[in-house]
Amino acid sequence: GFHASLAVIQEINNLSPADDDMVNITVSNQLTVSDLEFSYSEESTFALSNINMVFEIGRPTIIMGSSGCGKTTLLSLIAGFYRQTNGEVLIDNVRISNFSAEQRGQFIGFVPQHIDLFSGTIRENLCLGKNYSDDALWQALHIVDLDIFIKSLPEGLNAVIGKGNMELSAGQTQRIAFAQAILVNRPILILDEPTANLDTSTSRIVMSRLNKWGEKRILIYVMHHVEKENLGFYKIYRMGEYE
Repeated sequence: GFHASLAVIQEINNLSPADDDMVNITVSNQLTVSDLEFSYSEESTFALSNINMVFEIGRPTIIMGSSGCGKTTLLSLIAGFYRQTNGEVLIDNVRISNFSAEQRGQFIGFVPQHIDLFSGTIRENLCLGKNYSDDALWQALHIVDLDIFIKSLPEGLNAVIGKGNMELSAGQTQRIAFAQAILVNRPILILDEPTANLDTSTSRIVMSRLNKWGEKRILIYVMHHVEKENLGFYKIYRMGEYE
């Protein structure tokens, strides 16, 4: 249930960085993927090979490519969930493998395409065991274009969602997850298919506000489609075309 899961999340949030040689965890410049190769086992062929990318603060980057080209695998490598076979993932020229899982969690946020929320209030789902002011919650909800909808609910932030209660749409659920990531406020944020469950109008609003929020952060999106008028705004890597 919610409270049992919340206890696990609180334990994760309370983890201290590993006591090792790493200095302060900051991101002042860029994240670099250099000559990256990855295979799931020694016997298998490379799922990814010769991947080179640079992600910069203030320049949102989109990774595009057909299904099965390795986008999700690449995200997992960038987030440190997998260990690359060859090559490097660097944050300001420091290997990401030098950081513990707890340290990586302090500077990399990752929102997958498919989200599961807890059975609980909207406030509980946003806070995930931490304390945020109402102003911070409403600011995050404004960025993801959910503030007006939630203010229209009789119980507002205290409305209960989940099985047997109010059910959110896939797009609303996804945007709650975006708001969670905004509140956690990591300097690197990875969003997998952020517009997959949004209509065109909502997508434009949310992406514009996310990009504004991310001006001093590294934003990485995986998307299948980008509107032509926005192509010049983003740095774009098309997997399968540049390797």
